[in-house]
Amino acid sequence: MVTVKPVNQVALYHICRNLRECDAQEIYPLCHHENPLVLAQQTMWACNAGQGKLIWVNGIPAAVCGVHPEFSGHMNYRVFAFGTDDWKAAAYPVMRELRKIAREVIREHGTMRMQADSSEHHTEAHAWMERMNGKRESVMPHYGKNGETYYRYVWLRDDVSWMNSPEWAPYNTKEIEPCVDQKATVQSL
Repeated sequence: MVTVKPVNQVALYHICRNLRECDAQEIYPLCHHENPLVLAQQTMWACNAGQGKLIWVNGIPAAVCGVHPEFSGHMNYRVFAFGTDDWKAAAYPVMRELRKIAREVIREHGTMRMQADSSEHHTEAHAWMERMNGKRESVMPHYGKNGETYYRYVWLRDDVSWMNSPEWAPYNTKEIEPCVDQKATVQSL
């Protein structure tokens, strides 16, 4: 049985401690550590700064997914998803939850762009992001700490290829009003 639950630190630690190998090989070259406890703390921060969900398979945490704002603000979000060896059972619910989260973030913040970076060797992740209509935007040689090459995948708010399904109709750009008061933001700097 597969269930979706809110994020909690203990379940995140279980996932990070039991990462499937291809996810560990993709994530850790982008970190200054290879510590599952630190990764769980960083992921908890990301979920608190944005939104996240846990996917449980047969009563055990199997995957985490979510988005968090980039340091440039709520117009750009980072997308993340990773899991244990039970990923295959969690992959579809992860996809469904990420789509829900994306709609909420776009509606709430007027977000223009979402992006994810993936190791050139993680072909399963590339195919998965392309199924979610992510577009490979760039190749980034020497992006990982050991010289690994990464690909950046993007989802742009105005790209109709992923927003033309009926459930996206309320989120088209003509109806979105960003909640950020630009005048207040400039004055606060």
